[in-house]
Amino acid sequence: MINCIYSGGALGSDSVWGLLAEKTGVPKENILHIIYTGGRRPTGGSNPNRMEEQSSGTVVTLNAEQMDKAIKHLCKLDILISGVPASQYFNNYNGEVFQLETRQKLQARNYWQVIKADAVYAVTPLTDGKVSGGTATAINMAIALEKPVYILDPLKLHWFKFVQGDFVPVGKVKLQGNCACIGTRSLVQYKKKKFGNMWVDAPYIGEALEKKTREMMMEAL
Repeated sequence: MINCIYSGGALGSDSVWGLLAEKTGVPKENILHIIYTGGRRPTGGSNPNRMEEQSSGTVVTLNAEQMDKAIKHLCKLDILISGVPASQYFNNYNGEVFQLETRQKLQARNYWQVIKADAVYAVTPLTDGKVSGGTATAINMAIALEKPVYILDPLKLHWFKFVQGDFVPVGKVKLQGNCACIGTRSLVQYKKKKFGNMWVDAPYIGEALEKKTREMMMEAL
């Protein structure tokens, strides 16, 4: 039985998890989308599907003290963030949370998704047995804390579990307890701003893979 769901409230997997969980009966107040200090959750723009997903769950905004705690613990664990140890990633941090770069704030937010959870469930491609992007930080942290990690690869359409240093294929997965439900934005179609005011299509796995991945996510809830 699911107790709480934690995510970052981003477009894509984060918010799709939230919407699907609501449809299975998880109370809105038990689906917590964690936002960094000074940030806000995407609204979904004018796309009705994205707007519905982005309205799922309940937004929780971190305060400066919580952000500071996250950064210090990440550095203590010294997990890899974007290919470098956390102590190097945050080497410019002087205790002033509002001076952090957005990318750093997002990683501090990722900390709270994992620390609150019993296990991590991520929708993300595995490339050569590894995860990339912001999702990787949450996974690296969960592994360092010896929490179970499950990956739903939307390209292979299969679940994997981290076991003794490797992601191994597993059968059906069922979410239990406090769950960090995160993953790739490429699960859904949306546009992002690039080159000034130009809006372009963001990376997308495609309609067929999205449909099947959503079905597998629902089966796990």
